[in-house]
Amino acid sequence: MGIALATTNEPLAQLEKERLNGQSAQGPLTAAEVYAMLEPKGLLEKYPIFTTVHKVCTRQFDPKNFISCLANHPEHR
Repeated sequence: MGIALATTNEPLAQLEKERLNGQSAQGPLTAAEVYAMLEPKGLLEKYPIFTTVHKVCTRQFDPKNFISCLANHPEHR
């Protein structure tokens, strides 16, 4: 799923339907649940991997910038 998500513009739900016969990939579900717990507590900046994975899965962030985003995050300087 990760390669398909990074190389197409199709929404995650469409990719799951086509490639997983309608089943859900667990990683995006977990990232969404963690994001939903972190956001109201103002902790998104402290957990850049979960935050960025969720944003990639929801097409809010270009996966091509994933590594540079993490490498330049204040927690890793």
